[in-house]
Amino acid sequence: MSNPDFDALRHAVEAKKELFSIFDRIKLENAKGESNHLHTRRVLTNNNIVPETTKQPAQDIEIEFQKLDPDLQKLEKLIGSAQSDTFISILQKYSWRIGDPANTDPSTASFCDTFRIQKALENAVENSGYLLVKGDLSGIQNYIYGGIQPKNAGGQAKLSKKLRGRSALVAMLTDFLANAMLHELGFPNWHLLFAGGGHFNLILPFSEKLEAQIEDLEDKIAVEMRRAFGDTLDLVVAAVRCDLTILENAGSFFEKLNAKRETKKYQQHPKSLNSHFYPKDELSITERNLLKKQRDKLTEDLGTVLPKRKLLVETVSSQKLHPEKKRAFEVFDFHLEKAVHQLFLASDERISDWNIEDEWENVENFLMLNKEDLKSARVLRMNDTQIFPDDVEWGSQLNIPVSFGFRFLGKYVPPHRTEDRPKTFEELAFPDPSEGEKELTEEQLKKSGLLMLASMRLDVDDLGCIFSHGFGKNVSLSHVVALSREMHYFFTAYFDHLAEENGIYVVYAGGDDAFVVGRWDKIIAFAAQLRDDFQKFVHKNEDVHFSAGIFMGDPKYPVERFFRDAGRLEKEAKFPKNQVNVFSRNLPWHSFKSKIEFGTELFEALKKPDVKAKRKLTMAFMYRVLQLVKTSFHERSGEDENGYKVKRGYVDIPRFGRNIANMRYLFARHGYTNDEIADITKGIEHKLTTDFLTTFNFGSNSKDAQTKVARTKDFLVAFNYALYCLRFHKKLNQ
Repeated sequence: MSNPDFDALRHAVEAKKELFSIFDRIKLENAKGESNHLHTRRVLTNNNIVPETTKQPAQDIEIEFQKLDPDLQKLEKLIGSAQSDTFISILQKYSWRIGDPANTDPSTASFCDTFRIQKALENAVENSGYLLVKGDLSGIQNYIYGGIQPKNAGGQAKLSKKLRGRSALVAMLTDFLANAMLHELGFPNWHLLFAGGGHFNLILPFSEKLEAQIEDLEDKIAVEMRRAFGDTLDLVVAAVRCDLTILENAGSFFEKLNAKRETKKYQQHPKSLNSHFYPKDELSITERNLLKKQRDKLTEDLGTVLPKRKLLVETVSSQKLHPEKKRAFEVFDFHLEKAVHQLFLASDERISDWNIEDEWENVENFLMLNKEDLKSARVLRMNDTQIFPDDVEWGSQLNIPVSFGFRFLGKYVPPHRTEDRPKTFEELAFPDPSEGEKELTEEQLKKSGLLMLASMRLDVDDLGCIFSHGFGKNVSLSHVVALSREMHYFFTAYFDHLAEENGIYVVYAGGDDAFVVGRWDKIIAFAAQLRDDFQKFVHKNEDVHFSAGIFMGDPKYPVERFFRDAGRLEKEAKFPKNQVNVFSRNLPWHSFKSKIEFGTELFEALKKPDVKAKRKLTMAFMYRVLQLVKTSFHERSGEDENGYKVKRGYVDIPRFGRNIANMRYLFARHGYTNDEIADITKGIEHKLTTDFLTTFNFGSNSKDAQTKVARTKDFLVAFNYALYCLRFHKKLNQ
């Protein structure tokens, strides 16, 4: 039997309408004219979101598209609402890189976005308009990192599990609450425009009755949020009325919505305040402490189970389902007006070696044992778009709507090499024998002087401005949805994929920001690759970028301080933006990459000096060069230079000249001559002489010369990186 939605998707795939990057449309102060970056047609996976990074050849992409019909055939066998819920995931998977055939102009909004909006708007009552709704989780950072005392050092296993559990719970909660609200209000999932990064957007047919229902539902959710999370997390819901002009002028409506959201965020609903200060069931101190321990145990267990699992299960039931009926892990439950909404992982922590087939079987058994109470269920594949089980008879006896889909989460943690568990924060700093590094004994680890952890926090610069002004005066709703989805894909699915490739511990990633922990050199390499891939992702649009702060410390340094110190450096990197702060130095990303490459070459030269060569770089020599750079700038503001007051950090011209002479003397002592400089064309000597000495010039007060001198300090990053690598290498081989 033909289905109009299925036919529309099949037609879009066969039409092969070209799709151009949404980032071509974004124009702020730095954009350089029009650019047409054509997307390659491909099926969505977590590792092919960034162009030029996928290894999937074109013929394999066509083979993947041929799986559309078998997936649609599986879809037709589903019961009731499960068809439309599952179709939304199939729509994204197959048409995220295909333009809308109905659009005669070059398309920058994919078919999956335009079709979803069309379905959401088609059920409105004539002339009544729509209600644009935003749900925003408030207190995310306080919830994830609050209560982590400085005495809790980074090496404690329970702490890493708790952090991982809290951050994952927040990531899963956004979609869960959006779906629960839609079910309670009686709308299908077509009305969910976007969910991720701690907020979601709905568009619903307007009615005054609906406005009252949303307000009542917000109160019920607030009660459940307080029961589940205490006073740390809140859901703020705001809504504004709109009409069909939102299709071509969405910006003004979203501005009103965000303004209303901000007002509500700082003005709690009177009912919420009343229930907060005058709760019906006042708990004793003992009961409150017990409840807190239960919450901590939940997040710790979740942090243990989540890295090993591939399936999530959302259930809607007439009464609470109990996981003890089958080995399932309950994440949370919300008791609302029409139903009980719960989220489960496929199995509990006692199961460690299950594969995906075992998880499918476990989910089926769990649902079968609870089918009398079930109204519907949704099974979600985490970070994988292969949403259907291989068993064609799976769930055939359930006789309830069971839908399938995928959900992208930033959740990767490096596994321990020999034990069935994730690494602790402290173990992240250890050498990795799987990468050819020497394994240190416990005694050697205690004596090792440069086993360091690093944390990185990053945030997309001016994302709110990009949404509100980046598309010009009139931004279409499809472009807002497309941009939200694209950013979500990068900072969840692709971010998690890249973290796994680099052995990085993802504490939190979603929306437009992230917090990761890893060994200091791996974090630096990850930061450089992430920025390169983000540039490919946005097609080098100079108006779309992020800033980051990288903080390094002892593996036992409290992780709460890692978070705060990396955040402090991230804020420093935003003045100006599009920078990274590392080794206590702000520098542009392009300079960061070149200095790390330079530092790597320095390290190789220091690690393996050529004993036959006349010239040899030594560690002492590098420290001398480092000191010369550091002492070439004014240390205090107000110092006098030729009758002028100078600012701290400006070049000290006389000292600069002396240091240049001293530096040339150092090079001469190590075998360099002026004639040799002209003949050098490659290797580390070329970098030191032509690149470094050319930049480290003096004698001119022009703006260009001052800029060059200021950028000379960036070489401190290269020198520090080389010295840290050398110390780490020596510790591994002592």
